[in-house]
Amino acid sequence: RERPGKPAPVNLYTTSPDGSDEDEAEMASASDAESDYGETDMHFEEMSTAGAAATSVVLPRSILLLEFARSPKEFLNALLLAEELAECRDALAHEGLSCKLKSGAKAFVRPDQYRFVVNAVKGRNLKPRHVIISEEFEGRLKTALEDLGKGIRRKSKATLPPEPLVAKRTFLEVPVPSSLRSEPNSDPVTASTSDANPRIQFRPRFA
Repeated sequence: RERPGKPAPVNLYTTSPDGSDEDEAEMASASDAESDYGETDMHFEEMSTAGAAATSVVLPRSILLLEFARSPKEFLNALLLAEELAECRDALAHEGLSCKLKSGAKAFVRPDQYRFVVNAVKGRNLKPRHVIISEEFEGRLKTALEDLGKGIRRKSKATLPPEPLVAKRTFLEVPVPSSLRSEPNSDPVTASTSDANPRIQFRPRFA
């Protein structure tokens, strides 16, 4: 039974619902050309040094890096098993990708964003308490974590893991090749590639 207020399904397999066959062919070609991280690194180097003119890339949504104060087992299970995030996990798996990174951090983004996000956080000291997520899925994550503790038999109040609290909420600047440019449905976020860098740039946002 669906819970009231559950977010509407999102098509994760296309960057733009109005994209043409030619656009899809360009995306497929770009994906094949960047099948490994080494080639991706070279691509970003070329982006940062190719000419003085800046190229603007429109990202579908902002990418967030969330750091939670705690990461109990129930929290980690919610990320890997919650039905609210199932569509995102399945879309990644369909492309041979995993939402669980080598560092233990979790990534909930569209498949076409995945490799660029992984490259952007390369070298960062991420832990299982970190979650990289597209802003469009942030509401689903919040809903998934609201279920923590439900259906779990509580031995005592002291032993029940407390609800995870977000310690940091950071926007990630992720360089994306122009071949993956898309028109967002709303609230576009523009990132300039004139200073593109394969390393992540943190931009803290305060309430």
